[in-house]
Amino acid sequence: MKLLLMPGMDGTGELFTPLLSHLHNDIEAVVFRYPFDPQMGYPELLTLVKQQLPEGEPYVVLGESFSGPLAIQLAASNPAGLCGVILCASFVTSPAQWFPRWAASRVSSWWFSHPFRVPLAMMFLANGAEADSRHWIRTVLDQVPADILAARLRAVLRVDVRPELQNVSVPIHYLQATQDRLVPASCLSIIQKLMPKVTFSQIAGPHLLLQTQPAEAARLIGTKSLSWQGTPANP
Repeated sequence: MKLLLMPGMDGTGELFTPLLSHLHNDIEAVVFRYPFDPQMGYPELLTLVKQQLPEGEPYVVLGESFSGPLAIQLAASNPAGLCGVILCASFVTSPAQWFPRWAASRVSSWWFSHPFRVPLAMMFLANGAEADSRHWIRTVLDQVPADILAARLRAVLRVDVRPELQNVSVPIHYLQATQDRLVPASCLSIIQKLMPKVTFSQIAGPHLLLQTQPAEAARLIGTKSLSWQGTPANP
C-alpha cells in the first residue's frame, strides 16, 4: 500500500522525517513537496498533486494541516486507486472562524519575518516540547520564505471545501491532537456533521502530531491504511 504524504504549511515535506522511520514495513511512503511559489494556491497545488499520483495501484492520501483541504478536493475528484483519506490536525474550512475571510488579504509577509519565527514554532508545539524538537522546527521554518507562508495562510483563511467533502466516496479518518493550539476541536465537529461516518483517533500532543508523537501516529496510520487495502479503490 502506498501512502501519499501531503505536508503542512511549510510544504517542504521534511517534517515527515520522524514519521517515516515508524511506518509499517508494508507501507511505501511518497512525500509530496510544494514549490516555493506564492502564486500556487489550493487549485494549482491540486493540479500538481494529480500529476504525481500512482498509476495502477492502491494508495491512501494523508493531508497534514494545510493540506487537508487539498486531500479532500483530490478525493472528491474520484482518482483511480484511492482507497481512503487521513486528515491530521486539519480542517475543511478556516480553523480561525473568528477571522473574517475578507481580512485574509491583510496577512503580510512581515508576520513571518525572522524575529517571529521562534514564537511561530512554539505555536505548533505544546508546553514542554523537547529543545531539539523546537530547534528542528525552527530550522525547517527558516527554509521557507516569508511570502510563501503568508500566501498559504491567506489560502487557509479563505478555504471552504465543505461541498467537496460531501462528494468524497472513500473512507476518511481524522487524527486529532488534544493539545492543538492552531486547529480547534470544532474543525472535526464540522466534518462529522457533514459526514457522520468519518472515524477519528485522539493523540495526546500538539498540532505537530506526526513530529512529536510519530510512533503512535504511525501505528494508527498503518492500521487504518492497511485495513482499507482490502476495500475496492475508486475505479
